[in-house]
Amino acid sequence: MKRKPLVSLILGAMLFCLGAIEAHADENWPATATEEDRAAAEAVFREWAEAFRQKRYKEQWLLTHPAIRHWINRKRHKRGMARAARRDGPILDYEISAVVATTADKIPCTEQGHCFRPGLKYIVFLIKSRYARAKPPQPEFIVMAWSDEGWRMSGGTFPNRPLGETSVIMTEEDEGRFKLDTDALRQKLRALQ
Repeated sequence: MKRKPLVSLILGAMLFCLGAIEAHADENWPATATEEDRAAAEAVFREWAEAFRQKRYKEQWLLTHPAIRHWINRKRHKRGMARAARRDGPILDYEISAVVATTADKIPCTEQGHCFRPGLKYIVFLIKSRYARAKPPQPEFIVMAWSDEGWRMSGGTFPNRPLGETSVIMTEEDEGRFKLDTDALRQKLRALQ
């Protein structure tokens, strides 16, 4: 059996993720958002937040959107979340102060200029939070997006920017640049071996 090159496997996985994401585009969103959508997204968000509180990072990672899991593997996710928990202390409490169904162009981009991917169903929660040590800017926010797996965490600043900046489902353009950077790095590493 002939092995596929690593680049082909990465491209195939990326196209699979893009296809799964595009399948749920709704040109009438957010007008078609229902109370059931909001309740379901909130339930998954609370599971995700509770997994963070309980340091169940694998479970938390699985409640994260597949497009983010594609670029941030479980090990990196666990390292970022564990570091955030040590730095900021535990979440003492949080409350949802507002909920809105929205589109990518209405959600703030990251500090590095990455913006949310258009065409997805998003529900944003504004969060007022308290940590044992950290005093993050208030309010924080969490973005939930629809996927083949249901509602999944897809970015935001809660809990207090654990990965160093606002997390986001990247646009196709950003993913393309990131893939090229990743491929170039792999080529340089191979040349060093």
